[in-house]
Amino acid sequence: MSTLADPTFLFSEFGRKLGLPDLKLDDNNAIRLTFDDIVIDAQYDPDKRHLILLSVIGNLPAAVDTERYANLLEVNLAGLLVGTGAIGLDRQENRLIYADHLSFEGLEQAAFEEFFRQSVNVAEAWRNLISSREFTADARPDAVSAGEQLASLRV
Repeated sequence: MSTLADPTFLFSEFGRKLGLPDLKLDDNNAIRLTFDDIVIDAQYDPDKRHLILLSVIGNLPAAVDTERYANLLEVNLAGLLVGTGAIGLDRQENRLIYADHLSFEGLEQAAFEEFFRQSVNVAEAWRNLISSREFTADARPDAVSAGEQLASLRV
């Protein structure tokens, strides 16, 4: 049986390294962290023994056509396949939200910190992607040349 990491210790050590010595979960086992301009909300579930991480990456453009949705779904699948989370749509608020989770079974400090580093980078990459001209409301589907596709992000 693997050991269960202590969330209090993990956040305390992480905070110490970030220069935030009082970093800890609140009474609801939640925390909000901001890295540059990326806001990360996380909540620890003691019953499931994992942390859920969420980050609003932006609003869905008003005029999103089938091709843009297909591109989002392709990139989303790639993230799931390589283990870097996924995005979802909050239809009520018309927002795209990046989500990932981390098991605390056998979790070590370095992996915990790497999870946050990677999550910030992925959330930022998603935000950059949805704000690119391929995904903005005023972009035309034919505005991207054939050689300028999102090949590096496709599965």
